Amino acid sequence: MRRFLFRIASSLVFVGIILQTSCTPAPKKLKILTDRTEMASAVEIYRGLNRNIIITLHHVSSVNASILQKEQPDLVIASHLNAPELTRGFRTIHLSPPMYPALRQNNTAGPATLIPLSFEMPLVMGLQTTMAALPDAACVRPEELQAAAKTFIRRNKEKRILHLGFSPLWDALFLTDFLAARDITLFQEGWENTADAAIRPITEELNEWITDGADDINSEREFNLRYRYIPDEYLIMQERIQFARTDFSTWNRLPDTVSRNLDIRYLQGNRSIPVIRVVSAAIPQKNISPKTAEKFIQWLTKPETQKQLMGRWEKDGIQVFGFLGGLSANPVVNETVLQDRFPSFRGMIPENHLLAVPSTVPHRWKRIRNEVVAPWIIRELTKTDSATPTLSQSFRSWDLSSLTETIETE
Repeated sequence: MRRFLFRIASSLVFVGIILQTSCTPAPKKLKILTDRTEMASAVEIYRGLNRNIIITLHHVSSVNASILQKEQPDLVIASHLNAPELTRGFRTIHLSPPMYPALRQNNTAGPATLIPLSFEMPLVMGLQTTMAALPDAACVRPEELQAAAKTFIRRNKEKRILHLGFSPLWDALFLTDFLAARDITLFQEGWENTADAAIRPITEELNEWITDGADDINSEREFNLRYRYIPDEYLIMQERIQFARTDFSTWNRLPDTVSRNLDIRYLQGNRSIPVIRVVSAAIPQKNISPKTAEKFIQWLTKPETQKQLMGRWEKDGIQVFGFLGGLSANPVVNETVLQDRFPSFRGMIPENHLLAVPSTVPHRWKRIRNEVVAPWIIRELTKTDSATPTLSQSFRSWDLSSLTETIETE
């Protein structure tokens, strides 16, 4: 009888174990596609908090439609996601984390397909004494750069330039920064047709800036060959040049012995500061478990999460400015955590009404900027080609060749 009861008890225990095992939910999976390498730390922390989620992270240099089609991610965290070709393939996200209203998709409240996480604006650096003499403690306008640089130029007896304040040609990215400062809509779609008329007065203004500073392009070339093999920050400290274009990442990497002698300002247009990059989160339509992705986004937008990640990146020696390489989309983070970690940005957190954000960008904007727009402006300003095609013609030619590249790689 005892042996019979023991067998019954053992069977019940075995059945209980089976039932308990069968009731344990299968782990959820989340595949993240990103252009931010520091997201690996975020994934590691989130895994520790949620043991029932299996997360895979795939890093790419940039995200476009073909990469999305190939990778089939559950969540995308990357720059320049607000192209129509991309947003049409994203789900509506039912989250409303605190953010600058200007960063909201189409500047409207309510559900959207993108959740902004961080953003970047162009910077100009100079000696602290030079920047203190500017009218604004946070921003500098192109006219102010031009006026200050005009009085800075020095020549020797042979009329060779010894000191030159600033030239738009020193950094190709400044050229597109200047376009954004003058007309943020130029960042949007339409390079193949509508950009020519809008860009012409802007390139004329840039040309006047160069000739007003160095008299002619050949004098500037000679100065550049003679002196500009040294990094800009050191040329500024030597007072060889007065200003230079920079960005958050470059500024963050400068050694303290250099940055403590320098100061920065945002490049501002007539009324606003152009936002040149936004890192956003998006959930593709083909994601069969969007709630898992939404929970990760919600965790990522919390101030305490962003504070933890900034501390983790610093501890691990990962050189990244702010949150995901920029100011946080959450104003509270900028006004507290970011200013504590990056003292040079105290008093430089912009108000929402100063932000100019393009409503859309071409889905290959980074390549278009580097391979089409900036080179075209340089050719226009330096006249290296007597028969320079229009920007629209250059774009169409590039677009056709890039399609050929895609076909060949496939």
